[in-house]
Amino acid sequence: MAQLLLQRDATVTIAHRYTTDLAAVTRPADIVVVATGVPGLTGDVRASEVDGVAGRLTPVPDGVGPMTIALLMVNTLRAAAWAKHSA
Repeated sequence: MAQLLLQRDATVTIAHRYTTDLAAVTRPADIVVVATGVPGLTGDVRASEVDGVAGRLTPVPDGVGPMTIALLMVNTLRAAAWAKHSA
């Protein structure tokens, strides 16, 4: 995700469990992507702790799956349109 955002000229900050004052790092961000990489985890963010701060949250579990599928469809349609106009 960080690499994809960098390719779009976004400023990316990466934090981990040892980051001191995580709130200060994330508070000024426009987008915060959270992923623990632990199979079976039911949520990476406690919604109650970011209520009133976060504008949007993807539902957990199954929040990323539908987003991934939707973006795959968008990119497939864009690629098909590009291929049609390039031929």
